[in-house]
Amino acid sequence: MIQGQLTAFQPDIWQFYRTPLGVPGVWPWNWQGLSYPFWRIYWNEAPGAWITFRDADYALDPEYVVVVAPGTAIDHHVEAAVMHSYLHVSLGYPYDSVGPRIERIPVSELPMQFLDTALAGVDTSPGQRRLDFAHTAAAYTFVGAILCALPSDLWAPPPADPAIRKIVEEISRHPERAYPTACLAERCGISVRTLLRRFHEQVGHSPYQFVLERRLQKACLLLNQTNQSIERIADACGFSDRYHLSKKFKSRFGWGPAKYRRSQSPKGRG
Repeated sequence: MIQGQLTAFQPDIWQFYRTPLGVPGVWPWNWQGLSYPFWRIYWNEAPGAWITFRDADYALDPEYVVVVAPGTAIDHHVEAAVMHSYLHVSLGYPYDSVGPRIERIPVSELPMQFLDTALAGVDTSPGQRRLDFAHTAAAYTFVGAILCALPSDLWAPPPADPAIRKIVEEISRHPERAYPTACLAERCGISVRTLLRRFHEQVGHSPYQFVLERRLQKACLLLNQTNQSIERIADACGFSDRYHLSKKFKSRFGWGPAKYRRSQSPKGRG
């Protein structure tokens, strides 16, 4: 018997839809420079749409599932009527921090029957926010297969320092809380300078930058999944007010929270 310690993570599929593109009455979908802090998984049933990243075009066609990593700014294009299936997935740190990139996975390497099963739940539950267990399990199985098909060297290990890892886990769970650097250093029993150095070495960002990114990710989720006001979302994510949230949001994504929410309406999702 072979034993080993598993790497703990919990994929969060927080948007899963199938929607028509390129037909009258539907949002144009021709978004420019669209960047989000979560994974986007696309599969189209016919040719007619594509995305552009760093001057390269990636066709969305039936032969490939296209995976867009968090923080990847892409342009959307559609020139024909097509059914567009997509999932938005968060993996948590460090697996949402792989850097901008796009991967195309042949459908021959994926268990597409699980996508079909999950989509059946979407199609039979119009307007509902939650699928049943079987459809949900199928969606997670499909996402798991996609993660296995991505290059293995993509995944960075969690922070090696237990103290840094504990801080990262707490910030990921509760980004809305205040995290003064001096308090974090005191909890770790080290100086502020040592904390900043170790945190940047193992996480790639300063504590402030990491907290801000997690807050913005939470704001994206609340803007997408709830009808809460921007003022309330700002408070729930640890921003001083809606103007503070809007400034940081636009600086990070290129547009404000209100425009982001409109892009995630039933006519503009994906």
